[in-house]
Amino acid sequence: MKKKFFVLLSFIFLLVGGYVYADNRGFVPEQLSSLTEKAQETSLDKIQEITKETPVINSLQNDLQENTTDQLSTLSSRAKEVSEYAQNAFNSGVKVDKENQAPLHERAIEYGQYVYCKQVVEDFEKNQSEEKVEPTKTVE
Repeated sequence: MKKKFFVLLSFIFLLVGGYVYADNRGFVPEQLSSLTEKAQETSLDKIQEITKETPVINSLQNDLQENTTDQLSTLSSRAKEVSEYAQNAFNSGVKVDKENQAPLHERAIEYGQYVYCKQVVEDFEKNQSEEKVEPTKTVE
């Protein structure tokens, strides 16, 4: 907001300065001079209105910053609570008994045996279901 105000003010001063320079050199007709004086008065009125509104805007901005700070602090405290709860749930839910656990190579061998046996059982069941689907011929 301050940047926009500064740019507007700079633009107005630049226009006024250019007009004064042109008026001193005699480039500006008399009719235009009276119009520019009215415009200057109007722009000064607008600047005064803007400067009157600036304290209101600043107070609203301060209120917003205070509200945001309060809300962020509440949010961060709740995030801490959730992380503590999740940590407790994770620690209580996942317990590994490392004393009774077999070494990694033995577990890998056991898993390989499990997968092999599972495949054998699946193949056997598949063959059994195929035999049931095919009609059997009875020899008489």
